[in-house]
Amino acid sequence: MNFKSLKIFSMMSCSHDFAFPRSAPDGSYSQVCRLCGAEYEYDWQEMRRKKRIVDRVVKQEI
Repeated sequence: MNFKSLKIFSMMSCSHDFAFPRSAPDGSYSQVCRLCGAEYEYDWQEMRRKKRIVDRVVKQEI
């Protein structure tokens, strides 16, 4: 089994243990699973996770 297949399988079978919501520089919030690294949008007003974030571009200031 190659690494990509293993990663996909582990994300599908993960029981998700989420860390406390964190804020991004743009003002949005997200939660990350401590086990598999899956990232989800977080609505701070409703206090709940929303859809999964597949690709997020992180810009770093130098």
